[in-house]
Amino acid sequence: LTRTYERDYSGLVTKINRPGGRYTRYCYDKLGRVIRTDYYDKTYENFTYNKNGALIEVENQYGKVKFERDSLGRITKEWQGRHWISNQYDELGNCIQTVSSFGANILTSRNEMGQATQVAAYLDKEKPWVSRMEYNALGQETQRLFSNNICSAWDYDKAGRPIFHEVSNQRSKADAAHQGIFGNVVGWSDTLRRHRYEWDVNYQLKEVTNGLTKGTTVYSYDQFSNLVSAKESGFETIFRSADIVGNLYETKDCSDRIYGAGSRLEKSCINLKEKRNKYQGGYGKLITKGRQFFYDEEGNLAKKIEPDGGTWTYRYFGNGMLREVTRPDKSCVSFQYDTFGRRIEKSVTSIHSKGVSEGRQQKVIRFLWNGNNLFHEWEEKCTVGRRKTENKVDFKADYILKLEKREEEKAKKEAGQGENIPDNLITWVFQDDFIPRGKITKDGNYSIISDYLGTPVEAYDEEGKKVWERNLDIYGRVKTEEALGEKN
Repeated sequence: LTRTYERDYSGLVTKINRPGGRYTRYCYDKLGRVIRTDYYDKTYENFTYNKNGALIEVENQYGKVKFERDSLGRITKEWQGRHWISNQYDELGNCIQTVSSFGANILTSRNEMGQATQVAAYLDKEKPWVSRMEYNALGQETQRLFSNNICSAWDYDKAGRPIFHEVSNQRSKADAAHQGIFGNVVGWSDTLRRHRYEWDVNYQLKEVTNGLTKGTTVYSYDQFSNLVSAKESGFETIFRSADIVGNLYETKDCSDRIYGAGSRLEKSCINLKEKRNKYQGGYGKLITKGRQFFYDEEGNLAKKIEPDGGTWTYRYFGNGMLREVTRPDKSCVSFQYDTFGRRIEKSVTSIHSKGVSEGRQQKVIRFLWNGNNLFHEWEEKCTVGRRKTENKVDFKADYILKLEKREEEKAKKEAGQGENIPDNLITWVFQDDFIPRGKITKDGNYSIISDYLGTPVEAYDEEGKKVWERNLDIYGRVKTEEALGEKN
C-alpha cells in the first residue's frame, strides 16, 4: 500500500495520490486551515470557520451542517439540513437540556460534581421517561431507577471493579396487595437479572455467573493478557486464538482461517487439517469451501462469497466510508453521511433480476445526531421511480452559492417554527457517554439495561415488563436474542 504526497511551498499537503488511481485534494485558507477537500469520485467537503477558528458550517454532496455557538464557543444549536438540535448548559459547561425540532426535550439535573442525577425525556409531557442515578465516592454508578420502577444496582470491589449487578422491579405495597401477594409487607421486588463478576490479576475478568440460571462463563488469557477463550457452563468453548502477528482464529490450533498480506482475511470457516496427506488424516487439499474475502487496492473489503455461493459486494466513497452493499438476494443497501462521517440515511432498494434497479425504494431510514450520539431516527414512505444516487458536483459560482445560502437560511427559519413529527419517530436517550439509556416512541417509552461494558442487554416497557433481551459472545456476535411482547 503506497501513497505519495504533493505539498505547497509552506509544506501543507495539497494532494494525496492513493492506490488504484484514487486521490484526495486539499485547499487551505490564509491561516492554513482546510476549507475544501475533493476526492477522485467527485465527492467533496467544505469547511467554514468563524473569527475564533471554530467550525460554523460544513457541507458535502448530501447537505450542510451549521453550528450556532455562544461566547465561549459551545454549540448551542446544530442545524442538520432543515432539522436542528439545541443544547443549553449550566455555569460549569455541563449540558442540562437538549431540544430538537421534532419537539423532543431531554432535561438533565446534576450534582455539585457535575454528574447526572436525573434525566427526563419526553415527546409527550403527560408520560415522560425518567431515570434517577446514585453514585459512590469514586463517582461510579451504584443505582439507576427508571420511571417504570425498574432498578439497576451495581456493587464494586476495593479496586473499583464491578462485582455484582442486579436488575429488579421495585413495587409498592399497594401494587403487591392488588395482586394478592405479600399484602402485609412494606414493599417487595422481582429480581430480573443477577450477575456476579470475578476478577483475576491485571484486571482480567475471570468468571461471570448468572445468579438466576446458575450458568457460568469462564474466561482464559495468554501470557500477554490477551483473551483467548470463553467456556460456558462447562460445555461450549469459544476460542479467540492468535498467531505470532496477532491474527485471530476461532479454533485452538489456528486452523479455521487463512490470512494474506497485511493480515487480510482471505478464507474463514475452513479446516486446514484437510491439507494433510492421507497418512496424517487429511485429504491433501481443502474440502470445506468456507467463506472467501476479496479486497480493493486500499485494503477495503470489496467482495465476500459465502460457502453456498451467495455473493456480497461492497462499494465505498472517496473518503473511505461504506457507500453501498449488494446482498446475495440482489437487494441493495446504500448509505449517506454528513461531513463528519455520521450516517444520515440508510436505504434498501429492490434490484431487478438482471441487476438493474427497479427504482422502488423499499425502506429509507433517516438519522439526526446530537454530537456523536444518535438522537432521532425515523422511516420514510417508499418512493416510486428511479432514485437518483449520483453525487452532486459542486461547480457553482460563488454568487450563486451565496443566493442559495440565503434561501436556505430563510427555509431554516420557517422550519424552526415547528415540524410534523413522523409517526415512527424514535428518540434515543444518552447520558454523557455512548451508552443508550432509553428509547422514546409514539407507542411508549423503553428503559435499556447495559452490562459492565455498556453493551445493551435488556429493555423494559413503561409497565416494567421485559420486551427485549440479547446476549453476545466474545466476538460481539449475537448469541441469543429474544423480543418479548408485542411492542419491541
